[in-house]
Parts: sequence; C-alpha cells; structure tokens
Amino acid sequence: MKLRNSVLSFVSFFFLTMSFYSNAALITGLYNTGQGGENNPDLNYSLLFGTAYVSSNVDLNPSWDKNDLSSSWITPFKNANTSADPVTNGNYIYMTGFDLTGDPATAFLEGQFESDNFVSIYLNGVEIASSTKNDYKNWTDFSTNANFKSGINILAFDVVNVAQASGNPTGLRVRFCDPVSEPDSYLMIMSGIGLLGFIARRKVV
Repeated sequence: MKLRNSVLSFVSFFFLTMSFYSNAALITGLYNTGQGGENNPDLNYSLLFGTAYVSSNVDLNPSWDKNDLSSSWITPFKNANTSADPVTNGNYIYMTGFDLTGDPATAFLEGQFESDNFVSIYLNGVEIASSTKNDYKNWTDFSTNANFKSGINILAFDVVNVAQASGNPTGLRVRFCDPVSEPDSYLMIMSGIGLLGFIARRKVV
C-alpha cells in the first residue's frame, strides 16, 4: 500500500508539472548577456542613451564574478572597470526584446542576474523583480508568468549605480533558464518512468 501511494503521488506531481510545461507558450529570442565579442556592443541588449558593451575578464573589477561561457557582464564603457557617477547616482537602463508566439496567458520566463549596484526589472513597463543590494558576487533569481503580450515584448533592467568619488564601475549580467522543448519533455517523461521502475524494484527487493 505504501508503494502504491508513493507511486500515485509521484505520478500525479510529475504529470502536473509536465502539463504546465507542455501548455506553456514558447519564448524565443531571449539571450544571455555577453554576445558580440569582448569590448564590442552586445548583439541583443541596448542601453538607453548609450551602448551596452561586452566586458573582458581582463578589465573586470576584482570584486565582480568572472565572465564564463554562459554569460558576460555588459557595461556602459568598453573598459568595464571605468569609474562612473562620482557625485550623483547613475541610472543605466538595459533593454532586450523577444517575440512571443502562443498564448501570452501561459507564458513563463525565469533567469538570474548579477548587478552593480541595484536593479529593477520590468516586463512591458511593469516591474517584476528588484534588488536593493549589491549582487555582483551572487546570482539572484527572477521569474514571471504575467504581463506578457502577443508579439514583441520588452524586458528592461534599470541599474542604479550609487554615487562614489572613485572606484565605482557599474554593470549587468543576465542568464536565462532554457525553456523545455518537446524533445526535452519526452526525455523527462522517460526519465520519470525509469525512476518509477527503480523505486518499485527497491521496494520489491
């Protein structure tokens, strides 16, 4: 009876999760920061009233996490360690867009960011996440299943750089969780079935 209840609970949870993913609208065109080559403009992010440059590890502030193959910092300057905003706080709004196919009511995105200093994230003008601490050493999660629309959507990251006389770089780093495509869904189903068999064998033995 315990095995039967365990299996039924697992099956219910598993297929409820798979139902969510299989009905989710596909989001294409969301990219991590850092594409375009070091010290060049990012191919997918723009900076309001400026240029979003892909940083080089050579120029990064020593306090920041290093760039890796998944994503890189973007900054308003070719040299990422350039000190900015000595007197008043600076605002740097980075924007990227994506084309949403499917039903906006079922869309979902999730990702992580690091920033120097604080950041507020907006989807189509509606705030979906914010941070009030320096996040240049630790990833912070964000996600939303609301405020999508059919067609082009705009995701904006409003970074506030707190004024400081010197040694005051600013930047943003973003990476997204990959959506679950149909082949991935099938793989998850087969993995789930295999796990059920493993559980059953352990109980029997």
